[in-house]
Amino acid sequence: MKKEYFLAVALLALIQVTFTSCKKLEDVEPKTVIVPTVTSFKQIKVDPSFNWKSTRNVTFNIAAANTPVTITNTLVMKTETGVIIYKKFQRMNEAFATNITLPTSLKKVVISYGSIVKTIDISNNKIDFNFITETTIVE
Repeated sequence: MKKEYFLAVALLALIQVTFTSCKKLEDVEPKTVIVPTVTSFKQIKVDPSFNWKSTRNVTFNIAAANTPVTITNTLVMKTETGVIIYKKFQRMNEAFATNITLPTSLKKVVISYGSIVKTIDISNNKIDFNFITETTIVE
């Protein structure tokens, strides 16, 4: 009984290997790639706006808010994916400006100060932040 069972299993395994491993591959023609022949750097044509810089200097301005009392909190600038770029302990009633280096690919930043959270576009290598928020007053 064991011999017959073993032979049946071996025969099924042999049939399976025979039918699954013998597949003819289709003939695929290789794609032709045309590579221009350049013999010097002078022959390379590059877009005039291209440069090798991957970073840029950006001016970050914080406008002061007129408050009756001094409010101090941590101001945090992040990328839209949450990577912290800049962090500072800031008084709300004091203006501040600094230069920071950011990747050229970065187009927007998220700035938070306590409960104030704003997404700001980087425009003309400047980021302008103020503490004014849009609120609805219910009467």
